[in-house]
Amino acid sequence: MAGDKLQNAAFVFQDGEYVQSENTKRIMEELRGYNPDIKLQPYNSVQASGDGNPMWGSGGGYYDFAGNPNVIYVDPVGADTHVVAHEGGHAVAASKLQEFGGGGRFGSLDRFEKFRDKSNPHHPANAPKRSGARVRAVHEMFTKPTMIEEASAQGFAMGLQDKLGIPYTNTMYKHPYDYPATFGKDTKPMYQMNEIGMDGELNADEAAEFEVLRKSAIPAIDREYKLGYERAMQGPR
Repeated sequence: MAGDKLQNAAFVFQDGEYVQSENTKRIMEELRGYNPDIKLQPYNSVQASGDGNPMWGSGGGYYDFAGNPNVIYVDPVGADTHVVAHEGGHAVAASKLQEFGGGGRFGSLDRFEKFRDKSNPHHPANAPKRSGARVRAVHEMFTKPTMIEEASAQGFAMGLQDKLGIPYTNTMYKHPYDYPATFGKDTKPMYQMNEIGMDGELNADEAAEFEVLRKSAIPAIDREYKLGYERAMQGPR
């Protein structure tokens, strides 16, 4: 997604540096209504993702609550302004599911600790092996919070863009639901990797629960997306 092909670039190259586009400035002004200390930081040119690929040109962004709750990071080369609004949604209007099972805010250190704490009654290790209940526990503790948080951020971003009259031109995902839906698909490989191996066969109970999760994903995304949209349209409280 080269910068010169973006219809609505988050940054523009000006006088030898990447600076915020006019629509990005408008989005950031709205975000400061929720948090006056919120800042937008372009990726550093030498940053790489976990798989070693460069962040510049990726078209993405991220928010690290544990690292700095007042900063959102966005690719200055290939990102659409929607990415700024989306990461802003994580920062200023997170979903309500973030404290499931005493897990703490999405992206917080206490939540990460809960992932490792098998004394938590919601941890998959406390559900019967090779059961639908264990599949459900993996989904509820590890996968669903991310899917719901991403749906919330997508809804917030779209609400903010509609409020400001900024069209959705993000070419990475045709529909706003597509991105959060990718996280709903993580439950199965996560379960297989930890329980039966990637080539292992599901039993009837496990397969039935995965089918329930598959059918419920889009309705769950839809509900949280609409809540995120409303949070943006209503503004800070």
